[in-house]
Amino acid sequence: EGVVEPAEGGSPAAQPPVSPGTQAKASTPTAEALNPDATIAWLKQASGLSDLDSLVTHFCQLESLNYHLFDACNQANVRIAALQKELQNVQADLEHLESTEMMGRHKEVAANTLVKRDQALKRAEALHDKQVLLERRLALVRAGMSQALRTLGTSLAPPSRPEDPASVYAALLQNLGTLETKARAVLAVYSKIMDKN
Repeated sequence: EGVVEPAEGGSPAAQPPVSPGTQAKASTPTAEALNPDATIAWLKQASGLSDLDSLVTHFCQLESLNYHLFDACNQANVRIAALQKELQNVQADLEHLESTEMMGRHKEVAANTLVKRDQALKRAEALHDKQVLLERRLALVRAGMSQALRTLGTSLAPPSRPEDPASVYAALLQNLGTLETKARAVLAVYSKIMDKN
C-alpha cells in the first residue's frame, strides 16, 4: 500500500515495522504453559524475533507508528470537516444562482460553481478512503497488542470513551506501556534463570 499520506499540513505516517524472518503461525500457549521459558519461546516463534530486547524495540516502534497513524487520522478528520463546510457553501451559492433570473447571464459562474462542488466532493471522498485505511491499521495494531498482552497474562484496557479519539489514543498508549513493562519483567526473570545456569 505504501506510505499513507495524511491530510495537508501533516507529517507522513510511518510505515509499520516489519519483524525479521518468515514468521510461522504460533498457537497461543495454555495457562499452564505460561512460564518464562515457554512465554519467551512463544514470543520468538510468533514474532520471528531472536530475543526479547528486539521484541521490546518492536513494540516501541509500534507505539511510534500508532502515534503517526492517529495524528494522520485526526488531520484527515479536520480536513474532511473543512471540505464539507466548503461544499455546503458552494451548494448554497449554486441554489441561490438557480433561484434568480440572472441565471442566464451567470451561466459560466454557475458552471464553475458546479466544478468546484464536484472537486470538493472528490477530495472529501479521497480523504474518507484514507481515514478508513488509517482506522483499519489502528485496529490491526490494537489486535496485535491484545494478543501479546493475553500471552503475558493480562488483557487490553478499553478506552474510557470509545467515541472520543483522544480517549482511544490514551488507551493505546496505556496498553503499549503495559506490554513493555510485562515484556521487560519476563526478560528480567529469564536473565536470572540464565545467570543461574
